[in-house]
Amino acid sequence: MKFLRCIVAAVAVLSAPAVAQNAAFKPVGPWAADYGTDYCLLGRVFSDGKNQLTFMMERTQPGPFLRLSLTGEGVKPFKRAPSWGAKFGPAGQGWKAAVLQAKTADGTQYYDLGPTTLVAVPTPTPGSAPAFKPYDKTEERAAAKALNSFEVAEGLSQPLRIETGGLEAPVGALQACVSDLIASWGLDAKRHETISSPAKPQAAPATWVPNGTYPFSEFPKLRAGKNTIRVLIDAAGKPTSCVVQRPTAGEAYNKTACDNLMKNAQFTPALDSAGQPMASFWITEVYGLMPPPPGGAPRR
Repeated sequence: MKFLRCIVAAVAVLSAPAVAQNAAFKPVGPWAADYGTDYCLLGRVFSDGKNQLTFMMERTQPGPFLRLSLTGEGVKPFKRAPSWGAKFGPAGQGWKAAVLQAKTADGTQYYDLGPTTLVAVPTPTPGSAPAFKPYDKTEERAAAKALNSFEVAEGLSQPLRIETGGLEAPVGALQACVSDLIASWGLDAKRHETISSPAKPQAAPATWVPNGTYPFSEFPKLRAGKNTIRVLIDAAGKPTSCVVQRPTAGEAYNKTACDNLMKNAQFTPALDSAGQPMASFWITEVYGLMPPPPGGAPRR
C-alpha cells in the first residue's frame, strides 16, 4: 500500500535542488520517497565527482527516531573501528553510530548507521526506566531547519561530508507519512500526536516468548532494523493483532513469536493528552524478546 498524500507532499516540497557548497558529496537529484505499509523512507543520491552515495532516512513509527543508512562507494572506514563519530551539520548533536556493513544483492556497499534523533532525548538514570518525553513535531522540524549536511569525522580514513540540503522539508514529509502509516493500522493518528504515555509491557517481554524461538542461524537476518514485531493494543492493554514488519526471518519462527505474544503479552495501555486509555501499538526488534546478554550489554 502506498500513501498518496505523503507522496504528493514529498514531490511538492522535496524536488527543489539543494544549494551546493564546497562538500565532498553534493546532490545529483531530488529526494525520492518510498512509503509502504510498515515504513516511511526517503533517499537522495549524492556524488563527489567520482563516486555516488545514496543517503537514506527511515521511520517505522511515530516518535523522534530516524534510522540512517548509506549505499554506494567512496566511504573509507577503518577496518576495526567499532563505531563512527557522526553528526548533522553544521551544529547538530554528535553521536557514536555503531555501523553494520554489508552488501546489497547487486554487490553495492551498504552501511546501516542505526537510529538517531534530531532532538536530544532524556538520558535514563541508571537503574530506572527512561523518562518519557512527548514527541513534538514542531520542535523536530525547527531542529531540522538548522541542518543541511551529514558528517562523519571519526571511524573513517577520510572524513565524509554529504551536503543534504535543508532537512526541514524531508523531515516534515516523513512526519506526514507516519501519520498516514498509523492511520492505516486503524489507530487515531491525531490523538497519538499528543500522547502522554505510550503502551508499556507489564512484564519482561522475554517471559512472553520461549527462549530459542529464533535460532542462532536466524540472527544474521535480524539486523538493520528488519523483522520488527508490531503488536496493536486496545484501550484495556490487551493485544489485538501481531504483525512482523518487513519480515526477513523464517515464517515459522515469526508465527511462533506472534502466537506467544498474542497469548501471553500484557500491557499498561497508552494514555492520551487527558490521561485516558487509548488503543495504540508496541514495536520491538526480535532481540527485545530475548533475555539480556551477560553483563547487560544491549544487543544490536
